[in-house]
Amino acid sequence: MIARTVPSGQAPAAIPAPAPAGIPPRPLAGVLAGPRVRLGAGAAVVAVTALAVRHRDVSPWEASTFRAVNGLPSAVYPVAWARGAWRRRSW
Repeated sequence: MIARTVPSGQAPAAIPAPAPAGIPPRPLAGVLAGPRVRLGAGAAVVAVTALAVRHRDVSPWEASTFRAVNGLPSAVYPVAWARGAWRRRSW
């Protein structure tokens, strides 16, 4: 094994400790499934949204995006509806 050297004046890099034996790491989906985490995420989304609308006006990019989406031809509606219906069934 080669010894690791650290240049003078610099602290060695921190090496994370391994997880305790017998405790598997939790996947992200498992962490987000907790009710407190979902409540916190929902509150954060509401807070960010409230900050975005506090001036009671619409930004130019938001208005142009709204007009672009609403100006799409009616033929797009069935495709969008089918995609939304498929998404609801996949849960």
